[in-house]
Amino acid sequence: MSDPNLSAELCSDVLSSSARIVATMGPASFDTLEKTLQYGTIRMNMAFYDSTVHTTWRERIERVRKNGGNRICIMLDAVGPRVKLGKLPADGINLVDGAEFTISTRKDIVADDTIVSTIFEELAKFVKPGEPILLAEGKFRLEVVKVEDGTEVRTKVIHGGLLKKRGINLPKTDLGVPALSDMDREHLTALLKGDTYIDMVALSFVRDTKDVQELRDFLKSLDRPDVRIMSKIETQPAVDNITEIAGISDALMVARGDLWSEVKDPWAMPRLTTAIIRAGNEKGIPVITATQVASSMVNSDIPSRAEVDELYFLMSQGTDCVMGSEEFAIGKYPAETISAFKQVARQIDEARKEETSRKLIEGVTHGPLGLKPSTSTNQYQRQAAINWADNSPRIAVVVTISNMGAAARAVYRQKPHKPLVIVTNNPQTARYLQLFQVWAVLVDYTDDTEPRLVCQMALSKLNLPKEKLPVDENPTALLISNRWLGPNCNILSVEELPYPK
Repeated sequence: MSDPNLSAELCSDVLSSSARIVATMGPASFDTLEKTLQYGTIRMNMAFYDSTVHTTWRERIERVRKNGGNRICIMLDAVGPRVKLGKLPADGINLVDGAEFTISTRKDIVADDTIVSTIFEELAKFVKPGEPILLAEGKFRLEVVKVEDGTEVRTKVIHGGLLKKRGINLPKTDLGVPALSDMDREHLTALLKGDTYIDMVALSFVRDTKDVQELRDFLKSLDRPDVRIMSKIETQPAVDNITEIAGISDALMVARGDLWSEVKDPWAMPRLTTAIIRAGNEKGIPVITATQVASSMVNSDIPSRAEVDELYFLMSQGTDCVMGSEEFAIGKYPAETISAFKQVARQIDEARKEETSRKLIEGVTHGPLGLKPSTSTNQYQRQAAINWADNSPRIAVVVTISNMGAAARAVYRQKPHKPLVIVTNNPQTARYLQLFQVWAVLVDYTDDTEPRLVCQMALSKLNLPKEKLPVDENPTALLISNRWLGPNCNILSVEELPYPK
């Protein structure tokens, strides 16, 4: 199947792709979805799932897909272990420094300034005296004094204040509970079995590759092995195992809210964020950076200066997507938020163009974001081809063909400075590629179709005006394709082709 010719507005973003956008579905974005996000990724937060909302989401997403083609990737964000406080009064509770404060697993508790309940029924089983309990994303800090009756966790308030949020973090406590909760299994079964509009599941509180493999096995049991997995990096064990987790995942998310409260040294967060991004870059998988990327835009139509600087930093470090949560779900300005993200991305593009121009003048080649040299012959050839493209005044775009996404990741790992076009005949792969800084083009072809013809079909369909290409005249396209000739015989082909007139 194929989309109609892509609009000029959408095509212009081929040259402005320094970060893609992940928008969270919510009340504020229901009515603006079709206008604000004709391509990209929509996050559906399963913490707010019920069958009525699900039906509404599905109807709207299907309508967007019909209007805009197969360019929307739908991601379910699994809840994971529900480690939260119980119900709080509307005006919050006051935690006083030095005071005793109890967290109880009993359900009959009415919260006040001395006690609150928790929906995590096993809290008293896991915490130990001396361990910290952080509340509201680390804003408030308690220390466990003792556990009584198997239900009451007595604590001392180390740093208090007015508490209105229910989040709990236990950075020194080994919970020993699975990342994929029973509620996640129930919801995913309802959403995925017999329904094909979900493309990806984000797994919360991943610690190691076993957690990821458990979800992959569960998806197979639902007869949905095609659903991709995004591992949310928000625990210290996940940071410690990041290389292995990246190797088994289809995408990574830097979930900075919980990660800040869970890591050993919160002040190392910028360094850890960069390390996680680099781990995804090394594997050629997309990395999403989330949490408070532009939280001021919930109530403002422009971001703060600090938010603009941080967005620029994240994009320059190699993050593939930035994710808005409350900015889209409950914010007053979802369309303006998308515009702000795009404006910062364009600044990164301009900086990269200037760098490429300087290197062309100086005759200096570059490596892809300082990635480790590859020991694979094919990957070494890809790296050489990308260097050639980036330093050629003729080559306007790099093109590769990928049915399931593996070939796309192999080329994407090199992070070419020239626009990267991925051609696929698989609608689900095209949607997965919305997380990458590429332009995915859906084309009808078979395994027997000549790669040159596939490339020409894709570029003609893309229909990008030559005056917008990053070369002066007579542009060409560099085609990197795999030719499978039989078992253990796979040849990498690199060809420079005329850009279609």
